[in-house]
Amino acid sequence: MQAKIIKVSTVFLTLCWLFMGSAYAQMSDKMPVTIDEINREPWQSYLKIQDFEQQRDSLTSEEYIQFLLLKAQAENLLYFYKKLNQTVALGLELISVDTPIEISGEFYIYAGLKAQREGQYERSIALLTHAIKLAKEHDLSRIYILAKNELAYTRSLFGFYETSLSDIQQAYVDAYALHDQFLIAIINETYGAIYGYLKEYDKSIDYYEKALQTYEALSYKAHIAEAIYGMAATYRYWKKYDLAIEKFNLYIDKLTYTPNTEISYFGHYGLGMTYAEQGSCKKALAIIEQALKLHGPKDYDAELYKRKAVCLLRLGKPNEALQANNQAMTIFKSMPELMGTRWQLGVEKIAASIAHALGDDTKAYQLMRQYHDKYTALIEKNATERLLKVRTMLEVERNDTEIALLKQRAKVQALLSENQQQQIRQQYYLVAFVVFVTIVLLIFLFVQQGYTRKVLAISRRDSLSGLYNRKYVFEFLDKIIETTISEQGDLSVILLDIDDFKLVNDQHGHPFGDEVIREISNICQQSHRKDDIVGRIGGEEFFCILPNADIAEAKRIAQRILDNIAKHVFTTETGEHYSVTVSMGIACINIDAQTSIDLYTQADKALYYAKKIGKNNIVTYQDIKDKGDEHNE
Repeated sequence: MQAKIIKVSTVFLTLCWLFMGSAYAQMSDKMPVTIDEINREPWQSYLKIQDFEQQRDSLTSEEYIQFLLLKAQAENLLYFYKKLNQTVALGLELISVDTPIEISGEFYIYAGLKAQREGQYERSIALLTHAIKLAKEHDLSRIYILAKNELAYTRSLFGFYETSLSDIQQAYVDAYALHDQFLIAIINETYGAIYGYLKEYDKSIDYYEKALQTYEALSYKAHIAEAIYGMAATYRYWKKYDLAIEKFNLYIDKLTYTPNTEISYFGHYGLGMTYAEQGSCKKALAIIEQALKLHGPKDYDAELYKRKAVCLLRLGKPNEALQANNQAMTIFKSMPELMGTRWQLGVEKIAASIAHALGDDTKAYQLMRQYHDKYTALIEKNATERLLKVRTMLEVERNDTEIALLKQRAKVQALLSENQQQQIRQQYYLVAFVVFVTIVLLIFLFVQQGYTRKVLAISRRDSLSGLYNRKYVFEFLDKIIETTISEQGDLSVILLDIDDFKLVNDQHGHPFGDEVIREISNICQQSHRKDDIVGRIGGEEFFCILPNADIAEAKRIAQRILDNIAKHVFTTETGEHYSVTVSMGIACINIDAQTSIDLYTQADKALYYAKKIGKNNIVTYQDIKDKGDEHNE
């Protein structure tokens, strides 16, 4: 179970005042520092802001609100969140019907960020949506883009990736049209986080690197640190642990620009989680304890307690692991919006492992079954084919939009000498064209949706047996192995072969042989659990993938299949009754089997041994390994 991909402070609102409309594009001459100075040297700028605050009485109400926005900007970059909350609360309190909408919009965005950091995601979405509404009503493009970008990230924390990609796509198109490289960098950073959630790690790193290049060109220290952190988190989930550790340490080094040492929490969080997943539990526990002493977000603390519980369990300390896991669950219960998510469900899975370690296998089974049912329901809810199609469509639309905008810019430059009416007409034609193309794309997507589903289903199935084909089975096995290893779960496979199948074909003909394959396929499907994957990978060879099944469970399933086939009566075309037997080899994920090839090879050796000792048998790879025969097959 992956924890959240951390986006330390999300959008920094770095150029918010610089992005204002014409009335507020320039700060008052009385202000002590500029936005650019804050971004480059936040701590030195904040010291000037603190000194300047003594002149509050000499400022007009409008100038004071401007000052509060500068102060909030510096506090946000320095991670002075308590002071930031006070500044934002004061700013919201001072907003009136006479307050410029630009100022109101910015304070609503800051309030949305505060709610997001505190895990109040629904409130955060409501505040950001309100900021978007104000920006649309008053044509404030840049505030609209910043709020839309942050809304996309907030929704991604819930797993609403389809909605997030739609939101971020819209923000990107608007930022691209404004020629604003910094806005594009902010959006690229959010793309990096979302694609990290989607496990498209190479694409995630690519977007983070694009953002980092822009930040380094601007010398914006806080943004540089944030982009490096995002890359470190992606490398961690990509299981490129050495790169992750290197980036986390680099992130900690980059934090010297702020005197707030507690912000190193995020660096320790990343290092602790990485070392734990790498298997270096003693080192991980020491760093996790350092992180927990700092004042980090509650939901991140929950992830640390979960990882602490897993490490303690590995070190043979189940009682201490139980205490840590209970602390994680207490945090999740205090944040109802995270109950039922994949992060909270991880606590239930760890509880099952702890119960097993404490000798209560009945409770362990109940907890694991409960976790499996909830997790399966969550996967079915979120993993939709429509998400993949929409994501692909948005990428294509984004490229097409960039090309269209580039062409339009060239036309505008060429037509500068023509009158204003022709420019308006050109813009009208562009809008009409975009609307027409969008309608055509939507109609095409609707028509193709049903056909695509059918083609996808056919491409996964074996035409004779109706089971999954070899390609799909091994692709699924590669994915489930990755998940199982990261979660320290169980996974077994069964390789099944029909005994003397050539004799069946020779004696009764290939049509009867095909009927035997179809009936055995049906028996296998009926004998398996709901979430098991059964496929035909060869002529008379079948392959079964059993998620969350240890060797004992795999044996029980295999024996059920063996018994059901043995008692089944096959009838030839002449009415003659005929019996068929099968042999099976079982392998489970272990230290020597970490890939689909390893598991298949071990199961094949066990199957060969089952044939060798008389057929109609079930043999596990562990059986022959214990006998020392695995290298003789």
